[in-house]
Amino acid sequence: MANPEHVQIVRQGAAAIEEFLEKYPDVRFDLTGASLMGAGSRGANLRDANLTGANLYGADLSHANLIGANLRDANLTGANLIGANLRDAKLSGADLSFASLSLADLSGADLSFANLSGADLSFANLSLADLSGADLFRADLNGANLNAATLNGADLSGTRVRSTVVFEGVTCYQTRVDRSTAEYMRDHLTHGQMMDLIIADDLATLRGEFSGLWGAIHLISILVFLLPYAWFLVQQSLASRVRDNTESAIYSIEAWAKSQSDHITIVSSESFKTAVESKIQQTAKEWREQLKLEQPQEISILAALFRYIWNGGNRWREGYYFNGSSFVPFVCVALYNALRLTLMIKTIKLETLESVRKLPVVFSMGTGWKSWRAVYKLNQIGYWVALGLILKSTVYFLSTSIQL
Repeated sequence: MANPEHVQIVRQGAAAIEEFLEKYPDVRFDLTGASLMGAGSRGANLRDANLTGANLYGADLSHANLIGANLRDANLTGANLIGANLRDAKLSGADLSFASLSLADLSGADLSFANLSGADLSFANLSLADLSGADLFRADLNGANLNAATLNGADLSGTRVRSTVVFEGVTCYQTRVDRSTAEYMRDHLTHGQMMDLIIADDLATLRGEFSGLWGAIHLISILVFLLPYAWFLVQQSLASRVRDNTESAIYSIEAWAKSQSDHITIVSSESFKTAVESKIQQTAKEWREQLKLEQPQEISILAALFRYIWNGGNRWREGYYFNGSSFVPFVCVALYNALRLTLMIKTIKLETLESVRKLPVVFSMGTGWKSWRAVYKLNQIGYWVALGLILKSTVYFLSTSIQL
């Protein structure tokens, strides 16, 4: 149970704490389970303080003296711990996600199973710290000192690291890292330690499914999907040209015949000329009817294609007749093909970049619905949907009756 007087002093800030400690130098703060959300204790002396399970969400503890403090299971989400001295502090199970720990001294601190996802640990001193099982996903480790730190079972995937990070003497059994992080660690680890790493290589994942033989299979299947619609466009384009040429030819013949009728001199009667012109017009009309050129309905090729898809290929010349059993599968398969084509292009771009630079590409599929991981997951779902539709079509085809 938190001491109410201590809670009040912390809320009042560093000056009140210093005054209290000067008055009672032998007293150690016991703030177990205290709620100190947003408390301002900049530069406070909380050495050896007991803050087990305390709620320090967003608290300002920058440059505070927290040497040996017990912060097990404490909530320090978004807390400002810039320059704080946390040497030998006990932070096992603490939530330090998105906390600011830049320049903090965490040497020898117990950070086992702590949540440090998204935390700013740039230039922090983590030498001899125990980070076993800690979550460092997308944390900033630029310039951090991890000399002789224990990283067994820790998750360093997505962390921001540079060549300034010190990995000398780290213990890292079953540590999860990105490919780029593994490259930075390579010069500091033995071959056996490198073998113990769990390397999450998102580029390798994409390569395994969208490059080489699988890439060729994906490309061929996309072309097979597009082939009927491409052929439809070609057919309509050619039919349009033939129609235009035929109509032009009929008009040309009709015009020539009319011009020749004016030079007929065998019979000078106007009635004969009128009869000839009438016969020419009647013949041209019969040609148009035979070739179905009489008063044609004109629509764009794009509109014809949409009708063809909307109607499932049936009666598209007559108008729009929705065919759900055909249109819905088309949309599903089209979206699936668009997703895998996007991933194929991304894979080719990354491979090209790596080939040109002769260096590993720093790539992570990330998280969230706007990330490449979301596209990848949707592609996997699309695969099973497309497979189900193919099986359905296959069963329908095999169950079709035929005459013997």
